[in-house]
Amino acid sequence: MAISNLALTKHLDGRPVSANEVKVGLLVTFPSNFGGVIEHKCVSVNAEKAEFDSTNKDWPTGFVMSFNEADFTLADFELLAEALAAYSKWDKQPTNEQRTLVRRAHELGYAHSISYTQASWTDKGIEAYREKM
Repeated sequence: MAISNLALTKHLDGRPVSANEVKVGLLVTFPSNFGGVIEHKCVSVNAEKAEFDSTNKDWPTGFVMSFNEADFTLADFELLAEALAAYSKWDKQPTNEQRTLVRRAHELGYAHSISYTQASWTDKGIEAYREKM
């Protein structure tokens, strides 16, 4: 099983966060929807998820880290390859289904979705795809 948003979190000093470090009170940075990162604090953890809230009162955001996400299959990675290729075509836009798949891959750390028109593989995604082949 995969963990959503784990690959996007970092310790305040920039180190990646590992699953065994997730506990109430953990401070992390998480990407902002407006660019940059925002500091978040873990406010609850159970067997299914961890919830994080922003520590910045001016940017009241939050995110959930789900612990039991289905991991990508080889077929999912093949669809992801097609979806990411669609982002670089000038004569065609990615479909809504492709965008949804890329968003899920982003949350699992397999792709990096920069904007509505920009997405690419991550090193983790390339390595995971090769392992499935």
